[in-house]
Amino acid sequence: MTDEIKPKKPIWKKWWFWPIAIFVIFILIGLMGGWDEETKPKEQLPQEQKQTQEQETPQASQAEQQYVQEILKINQDVGDAMKYITNLCQTKPLPTLWTEEEIFTAAAHTVMIELSYESTQELDPPDKFKSTHDFFLSGLSKYAEAMPIFRSGVDNLDADKIQQSANLIAEGAQFINQATQEVNKVR
Repeated sequence: MTDEIKPKKPIWKKWWFWPIAIFVIFILIGLMGGWDEETKPKEQLPQEQKQTQEQETPQASQAEQQYVQEILKINQDVGDAMKYITNLCQTKPLPTLWTEEEIFTAAAHTVMIELSYESTQELDPPDKFKSTHDFFLSGLSKYAEAMPIFRSGVDNLDADKIQQSANLIAEGAQFINQATQEVNKVR
């Protein structure tokens, strides 16, 4: 009787690996941070806060107002896309459990994030927002770089690619947080 040693399963084929990998990725996405009360659009603030903020804030130029609205819209779109992907991964941690519709919707959201980066590149920020724009652009660049890697990782059940995309998302989140801090300084 010979003792045959069975080859070890690769880590990504173990049942517990994918839920942990997806969980780690989306914890990192959750660290992105968002716009706090001071940087939310005024429509979302209570009436008293709107009036106080309007009294305290010097009037911005039309170009500044337009730029801020465009950036807030892009930020909202990216946040919504990340939220969809995060919710999907939290409710169904294994991509093999995703329906065809969920796969296509998640893929569409990743493409939308890439397009948001391209849209932001086309903006010409007012001088007041140049450093904020640079941080925001750097963050979106990391997100855009992460999206095809994430799609490939999900398609091929490749944990290394998913982890690589999570690292890029975390780097991007740091830049987005810096952009938020810069907006708070300017406002």
